[in-house]
Amino acid sequence: MKKSITAKFFLIIVFLFLLNINNTTVIFAQGPIIEVVELEQLNLRNMQPEIMYSQYALLTLGYLPAALNYYLTIGIERPGNGTFSMVTQNMLLPSAEYMAEFQYLSMRISLIQLGVTNGVQLPPGTFLKVYIHMDSSPMLFPSSLNFYREFNPLPTYGDDDSEGIDSPVPSEEPMIAQNTPGEDFTAVSKLNYRGCRVPNVDLDDSAYPDNEAYAGDKNACGPASAANSMAWLLDVYKSDLHLEMSVRDILTELSGYMKRVRNSGVTLNQFIQGKLDFIKAKKLPIKVKFQSADTTGNIFSSDGSTYAENQNGTNKYPTWDWIKAELDSGEDVEAHYYWWDGEKWRGHAVVLTGYDETSGGRKTLKYKHDRKQGASGGLQQEPANILVDDYGRLVFYNNGHRKYIRHVVSESPGDPYTPVEMSYFSAKIISNKVELVWKTITETNNRGFGIEKSTDKISFNTIGFVNGKGTTTAPQNYSFVDNNVGVKKVLYYRLKQIDYDGTFEYSKTIEVSSVQPIEFGLSQNYPNPFNPTTKIKFSIPFETLRSNEGGTALQKVTLNVYDILGNEVAVLVDEEKPAGEYEVELNADKYGLNSGLYFYRISTDKYSLTRKMILLK
Repeated sequence: MKKSITAKFFLIIVFLFLLNINNTTVIFAQGPIIEVVELEQLNLRNMQPEIMYSQYALLTLGYLPAALNYYLTIGIERPGNGTFSMVTQNMLLPSAEYMAEFQYLSMRISLIQLGVTNGVQLPPGTFLKVYIHMDSSPMLFPSSLNFYREFNPLPTYGDDDSEGIDSPVPSEEPMIAQNTPGEDFTAVSKLNYRGCRVPNVDLDDSAYPDNEAYAGDKNACGPASAANSMAWLLDVYKSDLHLEMSVRDILTELSGYMKRVRNSGVTLNQFIQGKLDFIKAKKLPIKVKFQSADTTGNIFSSDGSTYAENQNGTNKYPTWDWIKAELDSGEDVEAHYYWWDGEKWRGHAVVLTGYDETSGGRKTLKYKHDRKQGASGGLQQEPANILVDDYGRLVFYNNGHRKYIRHVVSESPGDPYTPVEMSYFSAKIISNKVELVWKTITETNNRGFGIEKSTDKISFNTIGFVNGKGTTTAPQNYSFVDNNVGVKKVLYYRLKQIDYDGTFEYSKTIEVSSVQPIEFGLSQNYPNPFNPTTKIKFSIPFETLRSNEGGTALQKVTLNVYDILGNEVAVLVDEEKPAGEYEVELNADKYGLNSGLYFYRISTDKYSLTRKMILLK
């Protein structure tokens, strides 16, 4: 259908039509089904001084995607004074191929051309006319009178997205130039859209205030974005990731791991370190990467056992190509953007839900977040055109509000990055010497290992160094002989693994006794009975060992679990190991075990021991 409009509006349309308009209109019934149009005049509480009833509004569409991609052009009229403004032109609404569920998309629009001034409230009960045109190809705006649908939303009033937190941006950071993107009538050439598949957690400090156990919902955009991204990963990668927690519970725990001060935000280091600690505590196979203007190195978990990999390359700021690549490869991506409020820098964290770019070079990001404290809006998304400024920053152009992306964090299923993943570290006594042996599975930037020894397990001294292999995914065997054992009956050894950038972490400490050799043994599992996990300790003595070609003593060891009928139901160990004491974990859920009596047996070339255990579910 077509809308009859005012004479002034008609003249504007005719004028634009004469500017070389060439547009083919599709059958609109095939387009996205728009069911919700809302308009909210914004209070700019995130600027100094604050502006109540500003010249900007938030226009929200609720729609069901169509079978094809559609380009959306919107005009808005203020009845009574005949003013009209184009709100957006050729914004892509991706098809149901990408996201079939009902979607909400909000866009920040200017009311300046409608005669709205700062500090003046749109009269309650006075509606604005919103005209919508959709086409399967880009249009020159607009062609004839083909706005096919009209909405008359009554204005409401609210705050601009999030207020934003004070952010530690260097004092020399340049201001954001007030440039604007040029017109672009070309088609989208590249698209990735995942939409709002999982609702955002709604922040509400009145319902979730700060207390001794939780820092509160105020300024919790960091853990909220991390929780929203985690929920998306768990939903998309169900076969790889398992975590029975609500988004609200994930938010609460992440806030603690990020060590938030009450009602405060978090730094990038807190954000990533807290995420790494949460991933490790929940035993999730998730790797973390990032690009940031704040650091040139990796960021480690609290205990240094895993890290997020810095992928800045030679760039100071996150890049458009890297964000595209992460979204295209199925990574979950969070962005931290910043703006100058007139007195200081503020920041906010969001989850990216897609991008598109045209053959003419226009770039657009879509993102989701909790836009306003205390208001439910779990499906909220916003689009923003992206410009690359003279400093290489990705700047959101969002109708008068300029923000630039300072950090981007990406996660996906996969083994967490570890500086060096150790397979084992053990020792044996040869006459009056001690030979240390260890094996790595993977290495990243590994300069080598400092060998440290102690007689009291407290004060360690460095007695040697073994070069590492740099970065490798191939298993590596190492050894070191301590020729200076002396007469001490008990000695303690540990490895100090050192990266090329100087970061380091310690291995476990092992004990060597010169008078008490290790015996072949299999301990009772603990706890017993168990559900669903239990641990099993075993030891391999020196006298059972044989030498491999490299001179390191190894022994083929198997540790298997059997049901009451003698059927093998789990293999916990099946490899060559040096003498030493070990501990492994059995997870009954991993092997699909039911309640009952089970037997576990350890075997070497010379020995075998069997014990029984009980699983109670």
